[in-house]
Amino acid sequence: MHYRQFLQPLRQFAVRRAEHELQKRYPMTNQEIRQAVGKRVKLDLAPQAPGGPTRTGRIVGILDAADGLVVTFAPDESPGSQVTYHAHYIRAIHPA
Repeated sequence: MHYRQFLQPLRQFAVRRAEHELQKRYPMTNQEIRQAVGKRVKLDLAPQAPGGPTRTGRIVGILDAADGLVVTFAPDESPGSQVTYHAHYIRAIHPA
């Protein structure tokens, strides 16, 4: 067996594992978050994010910060107020 034939499955495994780890850390891409601006959505949040595991409301806007995307969110449960979340706290966005 040629060494390249031996290394190919290992290389593929390493790439799949790296993609899985990245998806675990940053499940939503910035582009996916940008597409939800102005829409009423349900956010699935990381456990350490303030406001609970899920919140329903409207994504008001986004800001490109030095450490990533910041999302401004208007929750339904407190009209007139807005909260911000860093993108790494957002696990998923679902239509509400």
